[in-house]
Amino acid sequence: MNFIDRRLQRLLALTLVGVCAGAGPALAVELFDGAVQVHGFASQAAIRSNGNNNFLGPSSQQTSFRFTELGLNVAARLDERLNVAAQVMSRSAGADAHGALRVDFALADLTLQDTETLRLGLRGGRVKIPYGFYNSTRDIAFTRPGVVLPQSIYPERVRAFSDSLDGVAPYGRFSAGNVELLFEAALGKPRLDDKETTATFLGSSVRGLFEGDRAAIGRVMLQDARSKWRLAYSQAHLNGDYRRAGSDPLAAGQVKLELSLFSAELNLEPWSFTAEHVFGYASTKNFGISRPDVSVPFEGAYLQGAWRAGTRWQWFLRYDTYYQDRYDRDGSRLATATRLPSYIAYAHDRTLGVRFDVSPAFMLRAEFHKVTGTGWLPVLDNSSAGSVPQREWDMLMLLGSLRF
Repeated sequence: MNFIDRRLQRLLALTLVGVCAGAGPALAVELFDGAVQVHGFASQAAIRSNGNNNFLGPSSQQTSFRFTELGLNVAARLDERLNVAAQVMSRSAGADAHGALRVDFALADLTLQDTETLRLGLRGGRVKIPYGFYNSTRDIAFTRPGVVLPQSIYPERVRAFSDSLDGVAPYGRFSAGNVELLFEAALGKPRLDDKETTATFLGSSVRGLFEGDRAAIGRVMLQDARSKWRLAYSQAHLNGDYRRAGSDPLAAGQVKLELSLFSAELNLEPWSFTAEHVFGYASTKNFGISRPDVSVPFEGAYLQGAWRAGTRWQWFLRYDTYYQDRYDRDGSRLATATRLPSYIAYAHDRTLGVRFDVSPAFMLRAEFHKVTGTGWLPVLDNSSAGSVPQREWDMLMLLGSLRF
Protein backbone atom coordinates (compact mmCIF):
# COMPACT_ATOMS: atom_id res chain seq x y z
CA MET A 1 0.00 0.00 0.00
CA ASN A 2 2.83 2.40 0.83
CA PHE A 3 4.44 1.65 -2.54
CA ILE A 4 1.16 2.44 -4.31
CA ASP A 5 0.79 5.65 -2.30
CA ARG A 6 4.30 6.79 -3.24
CA ARG A 7 3.65 6.19 -6.93
CA LEU A 8 0.36 8.07 -6.78
CA GLN A 9 2.01 10.93 -4.91
CA ARG A 10 4.71 11.25 -7.56
CA LEU A 11 2.11 11.17 -10.32
CA LEU A 12 0.02 13.81 -8.53
CA ALA A 13 3.09 16.02 -8.06
CA LEU A 14 4.09 15.74 -11.72
CA THR A 15 0.52 16.47 -12.80
CA LEU A 16 0.39 19.58 -10.62
CA VAL A 17 3.71 20.91 -11.89
CA GLY A 18 2.70 20.34 -15.48
CA VAL A 19 -0.73 21.89 -15.15
CA CYS A 20 0.56 24.84 -13.10
CA ALA A 21 3.18 25.56 -15.73
CA GLY A 22 0.54 25.79 -18.41
CA ALA A 23 -2.41 27.11 -16.46
CA GLY A 24 -1.70 30.76 -17.19
CA PRO A 25 -3.55 33.61 -15.52
CA ALA A 26 -6.79 31.63 -15.13
CA LEU A 27 -5.24 29.51 -12.36
CA ALA A 28 -7.81 26.77 -12.99
CA VAL A 29 -8.74 23.99 -15.38
CA GLU A 30 -12.34 24.33 -16.58
CA LEU A 31 -14.36 21.55 -18.16
CA PHE A 32 -17.83 21.39 -19.72
CA ASP A 33 -18.04 25.14 -20.38
CA GLY A 34 -16.98 25.99 -16.84
CA ALA A 35 -19.49 23.71 -15.09
CA VAL A 36 -16.57 21.72 -13.66
CA GLN A 37 -13.44 23.34 -12.25
CA VAL A 38 -10.24 21.59 -11.19
CA HIS A 39 -7.70 23.24 -8.89
CA GLY A 40 -4.53 21.99 -7.30
CA PHE A 41 -1.52 22.95 -5.23
CA ALA A 42 1.91 21.63 -4.33
CA SER A 43 4.13 22.98 -1.55
CA GLN A 44 7.54 21.97 -0.23
CA ALA A 45 9.28 23.41 2.83
CA ALA A 46 12.82 23.25 4.18
CA ILE A 47 13.18 23.69 7.96
CA ARG A 48 16.31 24.09 10.10
CA SER A 49 16.34 24.63 13.86
CA ASN A 50 18.74 24.35 16.78
CA GLY A 51 18.73 23.42 20.47
CA ASN A 52 17.48 19.83 19.94
CA ASN A 53 14.13 21.39 19.09
CA ASN A 54 12.59 19.53 16.15
CA PHE A 55 9.63 20.88 14.19
CA LEU A 56 8.01 18.84 11.41
CA GLY A 57 10.96 16.48 11.15
CA PRO A 58 14.49 16.14 12.59
CA SER A 59 15.16 19.81 11.90
CA SER A 60 17.74 20.27 14.67
CA GLN A 61 20.00 17.49 13.33
CA GLN A 62 19.69 18.34 9.63
CA THR A 63 17.59 20.40 7.28
CA SER A 64 14.17 18.77 7.31
CA PHE A 65 12.19 18.39 4.09
CA ARG A 66 9.36 16.52 5.82
CA PHE A 67 6.75 19.20 5.24
CA THR A 68 5.10 18.57 1.88
CA GLU A 69 1.55 19.33 0.76
CA LEU A 70 -0.08 18.09 -2.45
CA GLY A 71 -3.74 18.59 -3.24
CA LEU A 72 -6.14 18.23 -6.12
CA ASN A 73 -9.77 19.32 -5.92
CA VAL A 74 -12.74 19.37 -8.24
CA ALA A 75 -15.97 21.36 -7.99
CA ALA A 76 -19.04 20.92 -10.17
CA ARG A 77 -22.32 22.81 -10.50
CA LEU A 78 -25.13 20.30 -10.95
CA ASP A 79 -27.85 22.93 -11.16
CA GLU A 80 -28.55 26.47 -9.93
CA ARG A 81 -28.93 25.32 -6.32
CA LEU A 82 -26.65 22.31 -5.97
CA ASN A 83 -22.85 22.11 -6.14
CA VAL A 84 -20.53 19.24 -5.26
CA ALA A 85 -16.83 19.41 -4.42
CA ALA A 86 -14.06 17.10 -3.25
CA GLN A 87 -10.35 17.29 -2.52
CA VAL A 88 -7.74 14.57 -2.22
CA MET A 89 -4.51 15.36 -0.38
CA SER A 90 -1.10 13.96 0.36
CA ARG A 91 0.56 15.59 3.36
CA SER A 92 3.90 14.85 4.98
CA ALA A 93 4.56 16.62 8.28
CA GLY A 94 7.26 15.32 10.59
CA ALA A 95 7.12 12.02 12.43
CA ASP A 96 3.38 11.41 12.13
CA ALA A 97 2.01 12.36 8.69
CA HIS A 98 3.83 10.34 6.03
CA GLY A 99 2.09 11.43 2.85
CA ALA A 100 -0.68 8.86 2.59
CA LEU A 101 -3.43 9.93 0.24
CA ARG A 102 -6.67 10.92 1.99
CA VAL A 103 -9.96 12.58 1.21
CA ASP A 104 -9.70 16.03 2.76
CA PHE A 105 -13.27 17.03 1.99
CA ALA A 106 -16.12 15.67 -0.12
CA LEU A 107 -19.42 17.49 0.09
CA ALA A 108 -22.67 18.56 -1.49
CA ASP A 109 -23.60 22.24 -1.16
CA LEU A 110 -27.29 23.10 -1.39
CA THR A 111 -28.35 26.75 -1.71
CA LEU A 112 -31.58 27.27 0.22
CA GLN A 113 -32.03 30.97 -0.51
CA ASP A 114 -30.03 33.42 -2.60
CA THR A 115 -31.04 37.06 -2.95
CA GLU A 116 -29.12 40.31 -3.20
CA THR A 117 -28.99 40.68 0.60
CA LEU A 118 -29.39 37.14 1.95
CA ARG A 119 -27.89 33.77 1.16
CA LEU A 120 -28.56 30.56 3.10
CA GLY A 121 -27.17 27.12 2.41
CA LEU A 122 -26.35 23.69 3.77
CA ARG A 123 -23.30 21.53 3.13
CA GLY A 124 -23.17 17.84 3.92
CA GLY A 125 -20.50 15.16 3.80
CA ARG A 126 -16.89 15.62 4.85
CA VAL A 127 -16.66 19.35 5.53
CA LYS A 128 -13.89 21.67 6.69
CA ILE A 129 -14.16 23.07 10.22
CA PRO A 130 -14.89 26.84 10.35
CA TYR A 131 -12.46 28.16 12.94
CA GLY A 132 -10.76 31.55 12.96
CA PHE A 133 -9.61 33.29 9.81
CA TYR A 134 -7.44 30.57 8.29
CA ASN A 135 -8.43 27.08 9.36
CA SER A 136 -10.75 26.21 6.47
CA THR A 137 -8.01 26.79 3.88
CA ARG A 138 -4.91 26.07 5.98
CA ASP A 139 -3.64 23.38 3.58
CA ILE A 140 -3.20 25.92 0.76
CA ALA A 141 0.04 27.85 1.31
CA PHE A 142 -1.18 30.88 -0.69
CA THR A 143 -3.91 31.54 1.90
CA ARG A 144 -1.68 31.30 4.99
CA PRO A 145 0.02 34.33 6.58
CA GLY A 146 3.29 32.38 6.84
CA VAL A 147 4.99 29.06 6.09
CA VAL A 148 2.86 27.66 8.91
CA LEU A 149 0.01 29.27 10.81
CA PRO A 150 0.56 30.87 14.25
CA GLN A 151 0.98 27.86 16.53
CA SER A 152 -0.81 29.38 19.51
CA ILE A 153 -4.07 29.33 17.53
CA TYR A 154 -3.54 26.63 14.88
CA PRO A 155 -1.09 24.12 16.46
CA GLU A 156 0.23 21.41 14.18
CA ARG A 157 0.40 18.91 17.01
CA VAL A 158 -3.40 18.81 17.51
CA ARG A 159 -4.23 19.58 13.90
CA ALA A 160 -6.65 16.65 13.70
CA PHE A 161 -9.04 18.41 16.08
CA SER A 162 -9.54 21.27 13.63
CA ASP A 163 -9.14 19.59 10.24
CA SER A 164 -12.51 18.32 9.02
CA LEU A 165 -15.51 16.33 10.18
CA ASP A 166 -18.15 14.07 8.71
CA GLY A 167 -21.50 15.78 9.14
CA VAL A 168 -23.42 18.88 8.13
CA ALA A 169 -22.50 22.56 7.88
CA PRO A 170 -25.23 25.22 7.63
CA TYR A 171 -24.08 28.68 6.54
CA GLY A 172 -25.41 32.08 5.64
CA ARG A 173 -24.55 35.63 4.59
CA PHE A 174 -26.53 38.83 5.16
CA SER A 175 -25.50 42.06 3.39
CA ALA A 176 -26.46 45.61 4.33
CA GLY A 177 -24.65 48.32 2.40
CA ASN A 178 -20.90 47.83 2.78
CA VAL A 179 -21.22 45.46 5.75
CA GLU A 180 -21.66 41.70 5.61
CA LEU A 181 -22.63 39.30 8.39
CA LEU A 182 -21.56 35.70 7.83
CA PHE A 183 -22.17 32.62 9.91
CA GLU A 184 -21.11 29.02 9.52
CA ALA A 185 -21.45 25.95 11.73
CA ALA A 186 -20.31 22.34 11.54
CA LEU A 187 -21.85 19.39 13.38
CA GLY A 188 -20.67 15.81 13.16
CA LYS A 189 -17.85 13.38 13.85
CA PRO A 190 -14.30 14.81 13.85
CA ARG A 191 -11.33 12.91 12.45
CA LEU A 192 -8.86 12.29 15.28
CA ASP A 193 -7.10 9.07 14.29
CA ASP A 194 -3.55 10.41 14.18
CA LYS A 195 -0.69 9.56 16.52
CA GLU A 196 0.43 13.14 17.19
CA THR A 197 -2.89 14.21 18.69
CA THR A 198 -2.94 11.14 20.92
CA ALA A 199 0.68 11.69 21.99
CA THR A 200 -0.01 15.35 22.83
CA PHE A 201 -2.65 14.38 25.39
CA LEU A 202 -1.35 11.00 26.63
CA GLY A 203 2.37 10.81 25.80
CA SER A 204 4.35 9.16 23.04
CA SER A 205 4.45 5.69 24.64
CA VAL A 206 0.73 4.90 24.48
CA ARG A 207 -0.39 2.19 22.08
CA GLY A 208 -3.90 3.27 21.19
CA LEU A 209 -5.39 6.14 19.21
CA PHE A 210 -8.17 8.64 19.66
CA GLU A 211 -11.18 8.43 17.39
CA GLY A 212 -13.71 11.17 16.85
CA ASP A 213 -16.94 11.13 18.81
CA ARG A 214 -18.85 14.37 18.18
CA ALA A 215 -18.13 18.00 17.48
CA ALA A 216 -20.03 21.28 17.30
CA ILE A 217 -18.29 24.36 15.90
CA GLY A 218 -19.65 27.75 14.97
CA ARG A 219 -18.22 31.00 13.61
CA VAL A 220 -19.80 34.42 13.19
CA MET A 221 -17.98 37.05 11.11
CA LEU A 222 -18.70 40.72 10.50
CA GLN A 223 -16.75 42.24 7.64
CA ASP A 224 -16.46 45.19 5.31
CA ALA A 225 -17.56 44.28 1.79
CA ARG A 226 -14.49 46.13 0.45
CA SER A 227 -12.16 43.95 2.59
CA LYS A 228 -10.99 46.84 4.80
CA TRP A 229 -11.70 45.05 8.07
CA ARG A 230 -13.24 41.93 9.55
CA LEU A 231 -14.15 40.64 13.02
CA ALA A 232 -14.96 37.05 13.97
CA TYR A 233 -15.88 34.89 16.92
CA SER A 234 -15.49 31.09 16.86
CA GLN A 235 -16.76 28.58 19.41
CA ALA A 236 -15.84 24.89 19.37
CA HIS A 237 -16.68 21.76 21.36
CA LEU A 238 -14.88 18.61 20.22
CA ASN A 239 -14.94 15.15 21.79
CA GLY A 240 -12.97 12.00 21.17
CA ASP A 241 -12.79 8.46 22.56
CA TYR A 242 -9.61 6.51 23.21
CA ARG A 243 -9.40 3.25 21.28
CA ARG A 244 -7.21 0.84 23.27
CA ALA A 245 -4.68 -1.39 21.54
CA GLY A 246 -3.31 -4.74 22.73
CA SER A 247 -2.26 -4.83 26.39
CA ASP A 248 -2.78 -1.10 26.78
CA PRO A 249 -2.55 -0.10 30.48
CA LEU A 250 -4.96 2.78 29.94
CA ALA A 251 -8.71 2.47 30.12
CA ALA A 252 -10.90 3.60 27.22
CA GLY A 253 -11.17 7.22 28.33
CA GLN A 254 -12.28 10.41 26.64
CA VAL A 255 -10.71 13.67 25.51
CA LYS A 256 -12.56 16.96 25.21
CA LEU A 257 -11.57 20.33 23.78
CA GLU A 258 -13.62 23.48 24.39
CA LEU A 259 -12.49 26.86 23.11
CA SER A 260 -13.47 30.40 22.23
CA LEU A 261 -11.56 32.37 19.61
CA PHE A 262 -11.71 36.10 18.86
CA SER A 263 -10.27 37.34 15.55
CA ALA A 264 -9.73 40.83 14.12
CA GLU A 265 -8.11 42.20 10.96
CA LEU A 266 -7.57 45.72 9.63
CA ASN A 267 -6.36 46.46 6.09
CA LEU A 268 -4.86 49.91 5.46
CA GLU A 269 -3.02 49.56 2.16
CA PRO A 270 -0.17 48.81 2.03
CA TRP A 271 -0.37 47.74 5.71
CA SER A 272 -2.50 45.05 7.34
CA PHE A 273 -2.80 44.02 10.99
CA THR A 274 -4.21 40.74 12.27
CA ALA A 275 -4.77 39.46 15.81
CA GLU A 276 -6.42 36.34 17.23
CA HIS A 277 -6.92 35.31 20.87
CA VAL A 278 -8.05 31.88 22.05
CA PHE A 279 -8.82 30.45 25.46
CA GLY A 280 -10.47 27.24 26.57
CA TYR A 281 -10.09 23.89 28.30
CA ALA A 282 -8.42 20.64 27.27
CA SER A 283 -9.72 17.71 29.34
CA THR A 284 -9.03 13.99 29.67
CA LYS A 285 -11.00 11.61 31.89
CA ASN A 286 -11.76 7.94 32.63
CA PHE A 287 -8.30 6.63 31.74
CA GLY A 288 -7.94 4.66 34.98
CA ILE A 289 -6.24 5.14 38.33
CA SER A 290 -2.80 5.58 36.73
CA ARG A 291 -3.96 8.74 34.95
CA PRO A 292 -6.25 11.01 36.98
CA ASP A 293 -8.88 13.15 35.29
CA VAL A 294 -7.53 16.58 34.34
CA SER A 295 -8.86 19.78 32.78
CA VAL A 296 -6.26 22.37 31.76
CA PRO A 297 -7.20 26.01 30.95
CA PHE A 298 -5.03 26.98 27.96
CA GLU A 299 -4.62 30.36 26.26
CA GLY A 300 -2.92 31.71 23.15
CA ALA A 301 -2.72 34.86 21.06
CA TYR A 302 -0.77 36.48 18.25
CA LEU A 303 -0.41 39.89 16.64
CA GLN A 304 0.89 40.24 13.10
CA GLY A 305 1.67 43.26 10.98
CA ALA A 306 2.29 42.93 7.24
CA TRP A 307 3.55 45.40 4.64
CA ARG A 308 2.97 44.90 0.91
CA ALA A 309 5.85 46.34 -1.09
CA GLY A 310 4.24 46.54 -4.50
CA THR A 311 2.31 43.66 -6.00
CA ARG A 312 4.90 40.89 -5.53
CA TRP A 313 6.62 41.40 -2.16
CA GLN A 314 5.20 41.18 1.34
CA TRP A 315 7.02 41.45 4.68
CA PHE A 316 5.59 40.62 8.08
CA LEU A 317 6.39 40.68 11.79
CA ARG A 318 4.54 38.45 14.26
CA TYR A 319 4.52 37.92 18.01
CA ASP A 320 2.87 34.65 19.00
CA THR A 321 2.42 33.49 22.60
CA TYR A 322 0.96 30.29 24.08
CA TYR A 323 0.29 29.05 27.62
CA GLN A 324 -0.60 25.44 28.29
CA ASP A 325 -2.15 26.60 31.60
CA ARG A 326 -3.14 30.25 31.76
CA TYR A 327 -2.96 30.11 35.57
CA ASP A 328 0.60 28.72 35.47
CA ARG A 329 2.16 30.98 32.85
CA ASP A 330 5.79 30.38 33.85
CA GLY A 331 5.31 26.60 34.21
CA SER A 332 6.53 26.56 37.82
CA ARG A 333 3.63 24.52 39.17
CA LEU A 334 4.00 22.00 36.35
CA ALA A 335 7.74 21.68 37.01
CA THR A 336 7.17 21.12 40.74
CA ALA A 337 4.52 18.46 40.14
CA THR A 338 6.27 16.55 37.33
CA ARG A 339 10.00 17.45 37.57
CA LEU A 340 9.84 18.36 33.90
CA PRO A 341 11.29 21.64 32.57
CA SER A 342 9.00 24.58 33.23
CA TYR A 343 9.42 25.87 29.66
CA ILE A 344 7.39 23.02 28.15
CA ALA A 345 4.32 24.89 29.46
CA TYR A 346 4.67 27.97 27.23
CA ALA A 347 6.09 29.34 23.99
CA HIS A 348 6.83 32.91 22.87
CA ASP A 349 7.62 33.14 19.16
CA ARG A 350 8.97 36.25 17.41
CA THR A 351 8.86 35.88 13.62
CA LEU A 352 10.17 37.91 10.68
CA GLY A 353 9.01 36.71 7.27
CA VAL A 354 8.91 37.61 3.59
CA ARG A 355 6.77 36.43 0.67
CA PHE A 356 7.62 36.83 -3.01
CA ASP A 357 5.05 36.06 -5.70
CA VAL A 358 7.12 34.94 -8.68
CA SER A 359 3.89 34.66 -10.67
CA PRO A 360 0.19 34.28 -9.85
CA ALA A 361 0.81 30.52 -9.71
CA PHE A 362 4.19 30.33 -7.92
CA MET A 363 5.14 31.73 -4.52
CA LEU A 364 8.28 31.68 -2.35
CA ARG A 365 8.43 32.29 1.40
CA ALA A 366 11.18 32.63 4.00
CA GLU A 367 10.86 33.30 7.71
CA PHE A 368 13.01 33.32 10.84
CA HIS A 369 11.62 32.35 14.25
CA LYS A 370 13.20 33.19 17.60
CA VAL A 371 11.39 31.16 20.24
CA THR A 372 11.39 30.96 24.03
CA GLY A 373 9.78 27.78 25.35
CA THR A 374 8.59 24.57 23.70
CA GLY A 375 4.87 24.59 24.48
CA TRP A 376 3.71 23.82 20.93
CA LEU A 377 6.52 21.57 19.66
CA PRO A 378 5.21 18.29 18.20
CA VAL A 379 5.61 15.46 20.71
CA LEU A 380 6.63 12.70 18.29
CA ASP A 381 9.29 14.85 16.60
CA ASN A 382 10.92 15.31 20.01
CA SER A 383 10.49 11.91 21.66
CA SER A 384 14.04 10.55 21.18
CA ALA A 385 15.65 9.40 24.43
CA GLY A 386 18.50 11.62 25.60
CA SER A 387 17.55 14.52 23.31
CA VAL A 388 16.10 17.29 25.48
CA PRO A 389 14.66 20.35 23.69
CA GLN A 390 16.10 23.65 24.91
CA ARG A 391 14.29 26.72 26.23
CA GLU A 392 15.80 29.23 23.78
CA TRP A 393 15.91 28.21 20.14
CA ASP A 394 15.79 29.51 16.57
CA MET A 395 14.22 28.21 13.38
CA LEU A 396 14.58 29.10 9.69
CA MET A 397 11.81 28.05 7.31
CA LEU A 398 11.75 28.20 3.49
CA LEU A 399 8.82 27.25 1.27
CA GLY A 400 7.92 27.09 -2.39
CA SER A 401 4.34 26.65 -3.53
CA LEU A 402 2.55 26.12 -6.85
CA ARG A 403 -1.17 26.39 -7.52
CA PHE A 404 -3.63 26.31 -10.36
